Amino acid sequence: METNGRLLDEAKGQLSAAVALRRKIHRRPELGLQLPATQQAVLEALSGLGLEVELGRRSTSVVATLVGGLPGKSILLRADIHTLFDLGLVTVSDRLEVQISVTLRETDYGAFHGRALAIPSLPYEGPSELALAWHRDAMRR
Repeated sequence: METNGRLLDEAKGQLSAAVALRRKIHRRPELGLQLPATQQAVLEALSGLGLEVELGRRSTSVVATLVGGLPGKSILLRADIHTLFDLGLVTVSDRLEVQISVTLRETDYGAFHGRALAIPSLPYEGPSELALAWHRDAMRR
């Protein structure tokens, strides 16, 4: 089975756990930046996954970092946007702005065209401009 199919099967296997977590969080709504029950539920869900977990200092935020086996930077995209990125219908310009294919500009995705990526404050945490340039070139072929 190809890698994408295997990953999709694994993701489908996690769906019921993700739905259960969402329902657990929604059963006990919290407002503002102090969300101790939500934080605890998220920490329990992340436990044992091998992620680097950091807790917020001024809020009950949770940041989980996945360290990959390959060197280099990554970029996190919403699943639907990621698919369009893989298909070359979404790219990122050298100014780090989202570029939506002309074929999608009249859809809801068109609203993203020209919008700047949210870049972390530390330069080494941002996307690899070299990898994005490679993607733009590969999608032009």
